[in-house]
Amino acid sequence: MKRSYCFLSLLLLSLLVACSESQIVQTPRQVSEAFIQAYYIGDNLQQARALTTGQARDRLDKEITLDKAYGEHSSNHPHIHSELISRTKIDNNATEVKYKVSTKEEGYLISTLGLTRNTETNTDQWRVSTFVENNHFSP
Repeated sequence: MKRSYCFLSLLLLSLLVACSESQIVQTPRQVSEAFIQAYYIGDNLQQARALTTGQARDRLDKEITLDKAYGEHSSNHPHIHSELISRTKIDNNATEVKYKVSTKEEGYLISTLGLTRNTETNTDQWRVSTFVENNHFSP
């Protein structure tokens, strides 16, 4: 009998931990870095898409469709490095971050990510809502 209480207690504790971890609100920086990692470094559009909303999601949906149509996905990617340049808090629900994304072979570009707090599904999660790439320079 005592054994079943221990098992039940451990099961309830595991469920509680699992539920609490799924509700963790990540900071804008954590979300933007995860996006940079997935999109630029890992070339994982599906993983990057999960971190987006709005225009950014629309853009990734188009890229995913093109990749499927043309077979663009490749495992031969140059080594990519990213560096946070700036972060600007616009208000409690919006932040802008800029990263320098570079490769040894191709130089660098500045990627500007707009993040918004997504409260539509009552999750209160930060998501990348826009991203713009500019200022590409050769090495």
